[in-house]
Amino acid sequence: MSCLMDFGEVNIPSSSAYWDCDEDEPAQENTTKLQLTFEAGQPEKAVDSQLFLIVEGLDAVKLIESVLLDTTEKICSIPTVESKSWLYKLKEKNILVAALEKDLTNSGEITELLLPYAQKAQQVVTLTITNKIYYKSEDLGDISKESSLLGINSKLQGIEELQPPNFITGVVAGIASWCSNKSLAVSSYVAYTHKGKVDVVSVEPIAKLLQQLGLSCSTFYNFTDVSSCYS
Repeated sequence: MSCLMDFGEVNIPSSSAYWDCDEDEPAQENTTKLQLTFEAGQPEKAVDSQLFLIVEGLDAVKLIESVLLDTTEKICSIPTVESKSWLYKLKEKNILVAALEKDLTNSGEITELLLPYAQKAQQVVTLTITNKIYYKSEDLGDISKESSLLGINSKLQGIEELQPPNFITGVVAGIASWCSNKSLAVSSYVAYTHKGKVDVVSVEPIAKLLQQLGLSCSTFYNFTDVSSCYS
């Protein structure tokens, strides 16, 4: 479903969690609901945070664990199809970071699991990492580099706004739309990269974004997939 907000266009999964629906819903089969799996000693409920950052895309977990090094601790695992995703807390700052492998199949349920954390955050920021071939524009000059970073309702200098017909999808879209509908502070960013992956080149604008958001991070990235190197 597509919604045109003040901050841009987002594609969000159908869920009664973030808008009212008067239509009768068809009966659903009984299925096991997805759940967060908490690490020992971590609170099993949403906590207040200064910033809640959601990063979604290929190798999102690898990215966060590479650039944030040992500054994070795991709160809980997040169920996604391809591999396990994680919710982290920065050790010395009141910042939460969710690193999500892209999973459009269960994006509605995962969104609902993370909404309580968004509700308790002073600021919500989402980051989508996607293939630059999906960028649509009459002028492709600004996306011709190895990595380009665009924003929706960005509060940071030097980042241009993402223009229609481009939009975001998945969990980040659901959370951004919910926050917008609730008049909560939210900004979204899209990193367009070669094959939708992060490497030693495309990590630089992403790391700079994280630094602007107040995260202490490195531009070092543990890049091992030689198949996506530029020719």
